[in-house]
Amino acid sequence: KILMVKVCCNSSSKLGAERIAYSTQVSWLLSKDFYMGFLSSLTDERSIPVEIRDHILFLLFLVVRTTNDNLYNPMERQIESVTICYRYDDEISACTWSQLINILFDSPCPSLQKTFLQTFPRIATPQRMLESVMAKELCSAKEDVTLRVIDFLLCWLEEYAKDFAENFNSFSNPMLRWIDSLKKRHPEFKAKYELAVTRVGGLQPAKEPQESHKETFQGKLDFDSMNITDFVQQMSILYSGYLSQLTGSEILSRDWTKTSTSPNIAALMKNCILVSNWISVLILTSNDKRSAQRRKKAQKIVCEAIQQANYHLAMGVMAGLESGAVHRLFQKVKPSKKYREALDILSSDRSYATLRRHSQDKTPCIPYIGMYFVDWTLVQEGNPDLVEEKINVVKLTLLGNVITKLTECAPVSGPEIPGFWEKLLEKHVELENEELYEISFYRCPRKGNPVPPRPDHIYNKIP
Repeated sequence: KILMVKVCCNSSSKLGAERIAYSTQVSWLLSKDFYMGFLSSLTDERSIPVEIRDHILFLLFLVVRTTNDNLYNPMERQIESVTICYRYDDEISACTWSQLINILFDSPCPSLQKTFLQTFPRIATPQRMLESVMAKELCSAKEDVTLRVIDFLLCWLEEYAKDFAENFNSFSNPMLRWIDSLKKRHPEFKAKYELAVTRVGGLQPAKEPQESHKETFQGKLDFDSMNITDFVQQMSILYSGYLSQLTGSEILSRDWTKTSTSPNIAALMKNCILVSNWISVLILTSNDKRSAQRRKKAQKIVCEAIQQANYHLAMGVMAGLESGAVHRLFQKVKPSKKYREALDILSSDRSYATLRRHSQDKTPCIPYIGMYFVDWTLVQEGNPDLVEEKINVVKLTLLGNVITKLTECAPVSGPEIPGFWEKLLEKHVELENEELYEISFYRCPRKGNPVPPRPDHIYNKIP
């Protein structure tokens, strides 16, 4: 048997006053490798105290032996909750396409259905998916299977309508004919059929991308005069626009840096790099007094971005501040306490463990896209697509977790100031890393080296 279990626990007082929460949803085969299989599935298991691991393993041992979903263990106070999502009688760590379809509809499991809808483009086309679902319903004489198929179709039409956009004509007519045949064979689900027809009628074919006309910012605006809170809010609104358009197929793309396959993720990643370069150029190309002022303001932006849960912006600004060319100019200047705390939060140590804890349950939230790029890469490169010529369902589940975290980020709302970011970039000239270092060495020569000539060929680029 395979279990899908969600475990939540916290640290005891002797392990620290600060509450540390761990939550994971895993699947594994109950065999001699049960315990090691669970440990290897935990996110950042190295950060989990041994005592907590023992508590989890003990409770999971009870899970294996019990037939009840609600466990009661008065002696265990470290565990907040253990939820059994579902039990499978069939092995689903790896299976064929037909086996996966059978598992999906023969037994109810909402979490598996969601993962399947998120990740199936990795292994099949929407056409194959629809044909398989229709075939499953036609071949089954069970009324409950028909009901699950209808609910599955309704969920697919509502939450993943973009799957139908590219081949709109090949989907809409066959789907309507199929729904019509369902009405005749199972008239008792009339309300659901009407809702399905409505959603099919609401499908839209894919439209050619059109260049949108952006309004320009009216008035004076630059880094030195801008309000920090307004800046962070406007960047949050900008990033929310990209996140709201994210789709599972885009996240499943094998290259997040390509605009053609992952336009929104690529835009977020490029913007983070642009913000970093913008900050570095602003600090390096001004005089000593203004450089110090801009550095302090940039540090305040990082702190404010964390306060507003815009971790993507915080990471971009921090990258500019901590770039080698900038950092070496201020080695003897002690940063503020708040900024040092911000650096600890944004640290990449243990796969961004501190950042993950800090951003957990924050609403609204703009996550740092690079953190999930690391997760995606580990899942993609560390797990084969096929296991013994069968679909690796564990990999699909892990990919589904990444998709869920990215697509369920709460958007930031607020009044958008047209052209705000574009106005700030109006005089920005992107410089290569070598050019930034050339300016840095001119302003602060290496120890024992003479002052190099002024790099006018770089300064002349700056308006």
